Amino acid sequence: MAADLAELAHRLAELIVTSDYAYAETSKLSPVELLQACHDNLATILAGLGDADDRTRLARLDRRPAAMAGRLKAERGVPLPALLHAFRLAGRLVAEELAARSEAVDPAEAMLVPELAARTWAVIDELSGAAAEAYAAATVAHARDDVAARRRALRALVWGEARDRAELLQHLQVLRLEARDHYVVVCAERPGNGADPAGAEQALTRHGVRSAWCAEVRHDLGLVAVAERPDRVAAGLSALATAPGAARVGVSRPFVSLEDAPRARREAELALQTAPPGSAEVVRFGDRPTALLLSRAPEGAHELARSVLGPVLDLPAEDRDALLATLGHWFDCDGSATAVARVQHFHRNTIHQRLRRIEQLTGRACSRPVDAAELHLALQAVRLGHG
Repeated sequence: MAADLAELAHRLAELIVTSDYAYAETSKLSPVELLQACHDNLATILAGLGDADDRTRLARLDRRPAAMAGRLKAERGVPLPALLHAFRLAGRLVAEELAARSEAVDPAEAMLVPELAARTWAVIDELSGAAAEAYAAATVAHARDDVAARRRALRALVWGEARDRAELLQHLQVLRLEARDHYVVVCAERPGNGADPAGAEQALTRHGVRSAWCAEVRHDLGLVAVAERPDRVAAGLSALATAPGAARVGVSRPFVSLEDAPRARREAELALQTAPPGSAEVVRFGDRPTALLLSRAPEGAHELARSVLGPVLDLPAEDRDALLATLGHWFDCDGSATAVARVQHFHRNTIHQRLRRIEQLTGRACSRPVDAAELHLALQAVRLGHG
């Protein structure tokens, strides 16, 4: 068979072209390239049949032609199933040729055919594996430089679209991230200057933080490695929030398992919603439980704001904003009118007058714990844009 290698290579190439649509219907591989790949891999298969010891035979097996075929098919866009099918056809050709030629040899030698056929399929398994590994590596290398592929990989991770663990890891390779890292998902409101997510990745890179980003309809999503230096991550995210045209940034809890990425995405989106619209803040999921509760029930938050603070919200803008600002400072200053007066640069009597007016309009007294709780929740709802 080795003496007839050229003829066998032509037969294998013909088999591939006539039995697999991926080769027959595309011009991605020239006849010369296909014939050369058939010749080299058939030579490797035949050379791998000679040693009776399985370990020795497979250890000596030259996997370079198979790897070269895998890389070539990946570069030319030939589907992986077509590549593996070609190796199966090679195995079938060799097994059938062994059976046919055994009729012309001594019966004692013919008894070796079943053993040689078994060796053939063992060699095919090894070469198919080498070709598939090279194919995957070439695909990843190509995709790393493909913006659309990076976006698809990130979306597959954070939206839970990957079919299995192997596919998750391949997506991570495309993004040039490590499987053993700790990660957070970041949801960044798109700045008013229309900056693209590549700017977010570059901003974090300047702080020594690795990440990958994609653009969604209203915001950008990022997968950020946080294992090395949490302080650098914080600095990088602050830079995002305070950049020109700055906006809100929500951050999930850290996670290790890639299967947790979709949950982390939801956390990051909710965290963003707990920051007031128009602010430039970095908010971590769980930092603001009251705001988180209101964000999860926007209709209820709107009803709360209107039922508690409705008369204040209906005032002319100047009066409304003055009263709401004073109420907010009153909560921030732990109910000290003196502290609020210092912050707002007013006399204490002015602060007391505004608080009394709020009480008259809402029917709720700041001094009563239940009323104060309702006022605080309603004010939070207004700040989050639910008023």
